[in-house]
Amino acid sequence: MTDYHFGGYTKWNRELIYFINAFDQKFGFKIDPIYTGKLFYGVWDEIEQGKFKDGSTIVVIHSGGLQGIAGFNQRFGELLNVET
Repeated sequence: MTDYHFGGYTKWNRELIYFINAFDQKFGFKIDPIYTGKLFYGVWDEIEQGKFKDGSTIVVIHSGGLQGIAGFNQRFGELLNVET
C-alpha cells in the first residue's frame, strides 16, 4: 500500500489529523502523524473499502514515533488532542 503517504515524509492534512484524534478518542490508542497515523489510516481505509475478506485477521505493528507528537503540536499548534 503506497497511497497513504499524504504527500511524503512529514506531510499531513486535516483529514489525517482528524483520523488520529478520532482513533485515540475511540480506542484510547495513540498514533503519530508521521508514521503510525498514516499506517493505521491506510489500513482503516482499506478495511472500509472492503479490500479484506470477511473474517480476515489483520495485524498492524505499531512501531513507535509517539515522541513526535509533542514536537508536531509545538510546530503546528495543538492539532493533535492525544496525550503521550
